[in-house]
Amino acid sequence: MTIIEQAFPMHERDDALKGMTLRQRYAGMAMQGLLLSDAGREAQYLAENAVEFADALIAELSREKSS
Repeated sequence: MTIIEQAFPMHERDDALKGMTLRQRYAGMAMQGLLLSDAGREAQYLAENAVEFADALIAELSREKSS
């Protein structure tokens, strides 16, 4: 996946956008939900699932955007 949109863009001196990507933001939000409902799981399991949910959300939003 090559989505590089920034969740909280900040302009640096070189005019490059820096900050958290939407994928990172969505994965963090998914991780919070997973921790509430599945806290007994291994960290690796939770992290992989959080990223999977983030990717699914980005794919769905991209599909909606192109419609």
